[in-house]
Amino acid sequence: MDNKPLFQYIFDMLDYAEIISTKIDADDYDKNNYFMTLVYIEDILDKYGRGLVSRSAGEEGLDSREYLRLATERMDKLRAVIRELSQSQDFDNILKVRGESFYQDWRRRPAEM
Repeated sequence: MDNKPLFQYIFDMLDYAEIISTKIDADDYDKNNYFMTLVYIEDILDKYGRGLVSRSAGEEGLDSREYLRLATERMDKLRAVIRELSQSQDFDNILKVRGESFYQDWRRRPAEM
């Protein structure tokens, strides 16, 4: 495992989201999966990712406020892409199906499957 600071992994996820967003085409078989990847990344990083960026940058002796600003800026761009895609293409059903699937798959899941 390489020794990148934690914030770099988070920025790598945002880089990945940028790449995936360019692959979403109305006729692409995997467009729903690509879109959901963007949603998952946004959800994860919105809940705790920016705080991790700030702490990690500070631990590296960097300006934690500047890295938090960069992370927030990148998250805002990701949200704008998700919003544009959700308005230009119909992802309502996949959002509903995946949400219900998570609930069924992980609600009180038995220890042994």
